[in-house]
Amino acid sequence: MQLNDKSIEELALELNQIPLFGDLEPRALLRRVPFFDGVPDEALDKIVQSVVLRTFGEGKTICRQGEYEETFYLMLQGKVEVSIMTQENPHISLATFGKGDFFGELGPLTGNPRTATITAIERTTLLEIQREAFLFLHKTAPAIKKKIDEVYLGRTLSTHLRRVNIFTHLPEEVLNRLREKVELLEFDRGEVIIRQGDAGDSLYIIRSGFVKVSVGEGEKERVFAYLKDGNYFGEMSLLRGGPRTANVTAVTRVEAVRIGVKVFQDIMNEFPDVRARIEQDVAQRDEKTQELTNDDEKARAMKFVVNIGMAQAAKVLVIDLDKCIRCHCCVRACAYSHDGFSHLERRGHRFRNILLPTTCMHCTDPECMLCPHGGIYRDKDGEIHHTVQCIHCGACARRCPYGNILVVEPEIEKRLYKGFWERGREIIAGRGQPEGEKEKPKRRVVKCDMCADQTNIHCIYNCPVNACRLITPDEFLTFSGG
Repeated sequence: MQLNDKSIEELALELNQIPLFGDLEPRALLRRVPFFDGVPDEALDKIVQSVVLRTFGEGKTICRQGEYEETFYLMLQGKVEVSIMTQENPHISLATFGKGDFFGELGPLTGNPRTATITAIERTTLLEIQREAFLFLHKTAPAIKKKIDEVYLGRTLSTHLRRVNIFTHLPEEVLNRLREKVELLEFDRGEVIIRQGDAGDSLYIIRSGFVKVSVGEGEKERVFAYLKDGNYFGEMSLLRGGPRTANVTAVTRVEAVRIGVKVFQDIMNEFPDVRARIEQDVAQRDEKTQELTNDDEKARAMKFVVNIGMAQAAKVLVIDLDKCIRCHCCVRACAYSHDGFSHLERRGHRFRNILLPTTCMHCTDPECMLCPHGGIYRDKDGEIHHTVQCIHCGACARRCPYGNILVVEPEIEKRLYKGFWERGREIIAGRGQPEGEKEKPKRRVVKCDMCADQTNIHCIYNCPVNACRLITPDEFLTFSGG
């Protein structure tokens, strides 16, 4: 009986064929793993399809530093090595894990690439938990969240704090003291973390996700900054006294480290260089805030970048409408290179002369990837793609908050572009269709993949006036005229 690479549900079904295990429930297998102690039966029942048994031979790589992979691993037996590579040293061994240990939690929690390489140093058996199931457990099972948070505080917090410029040079013993005094918090998309006018009682360090810093609400809201993991906020009222000067709102799901005012004041008093760095950061933020206060166009551009999700993107496709001659070559080229189905439409968000067509931004924390069918995934470079398991149900399109996944129905209409017009017109009109080639209209879900498997990004390559281009969010603020 081959048991490897099967979900717990499939494994239980196979074992049920043996009389001794004839009444074995899938969750009973998970109950034998101490990690799941305290998790309700109904929660285990919901994840059994997403927990897979894996075995790796000696020397096999389980996950690799720098690659995007969003699964969580729980060790049942064996031993693995944790290592990193730097420009100076291709292999630095950090630790070894054994039975009962787990790793990979930052992938599904943050959407960031792997921070280390994990290699089996003897035959190793693992439970692999898919992202959606892991996030479900983390959110609904306090016992699991407590285990994850304890490991984060013990294993990762010091490294995370050293990425924050104000804490880079703190002695290790100070970081160890902080470990006992910080609080880990989670915020849902749209939740206000700091409210303007409230008393300042803590500093926040972003562990994962994006926040926006703003004043006012609704049409009168003015966004001054967007911040992501490794940044901090809440320092102004602690440094200067007085109430909070702005709202800070979660743009995505956010995890943050909260440091109370007394602990923070003690650090500033003990290490004057920390205070000096914060004062320097505050001065720079004041200068940027003043600039956005005095320039309405730049303020609108910043709000646009945050509100449409561009802040999460590494690069986005834009069309300069001042150059565009409306020839549709971008759409036709996209269709011609994707089996007749354009993944691009010349509609979308617009700011002044810049159009953001319906192209995927490959978000840091993509809501579309919560797919029960495994129909969408992130590759090692961070780009998001549909898989052959996609059943074109449209759930990812409904979850995408930016409208960048298209539901095309019927398919046959999109073949208008393949062959460029004439052949398409004949098919739509029902003429010229050879016998045996009649197609029934089907639903199709498509999204821009930046022509990942091709030599060029065809919409850019085929634009005759260079109106299409890729830019970063920061470049947008200049490119848009803001």
